[in-house]
Amino acid sequence: MRVHDSTRKSKTFFERSMGMGMTTMDISRRGFLTGLGKAAMVGTGTLLLKPRPADADGTSWWQTLSQSQRNQEIVNRAWQEIGKYYSPPDGECKEWARAVVKYASVKHVNLPSNSPAPNDWYWQYDPSGHTSGQCMYIAYAGAGQIVQMKYSSNGRPHTAIVVANNGSRITFIASNDPYGSYTVSQREWTFADFHSKMSAYAVYTIR
Repeated sequence: MRVHDSTRKSKTFFERSMGMGMTTMDISRRGFLTGLGKAAMVGTGTLLLKPRPADADGTSWWQTLSQSQRNQEIVNRAWQEIGKYYSPPDGECKEWARAVVKYASVKHVNLPSNSPAPNDWYWQYDPSGHTSGQCMYIAYAGAGQIVQMKYSSNGRPHTAIVVANNGSRITFIASNDPYGSYTVSQREWTFADFHSKMSAYAVYTIR
């Protein structure tokens, strides 16, 4: 199972992981986390029409939610976006994901930028603490988490929101997939197929 580029690169990454706000539980020599419980599947969410904050930027409201509720808010918004076209840069995958999270959290969370290439498969350090990343087997990624990945075929980074995991397949919603479409779409992968297409990836929880 490949979740990063090489032993040398992964070692550097994990040495820096704590400074990037990432956790490193039971890192195996294969480079992914073990011992994690499989995330529960969240299906198609209820569409959200209006924000529900207690204050202007949603801070108080977002902080009262459990992590599962935060995940569901992100999933709900992602499903609402299916089929929409956004001209670049708004239609780029990362900018779209940033907008989804910003809406879901009512401006409380802003996703950090990607690290510079060739390490653009993980995000820069987030001093706010609202994003927490892990290198973990994709089968353990749950709905509402965001995957930053890198295609092995062309080295292109991609950002996608997990909306379902049924134990054998994982479903993403992302913009600009296929590349150049700038349209929000749904894609389902088997775990094996995902690993065959990606050279590296990290899974993020939005807090």
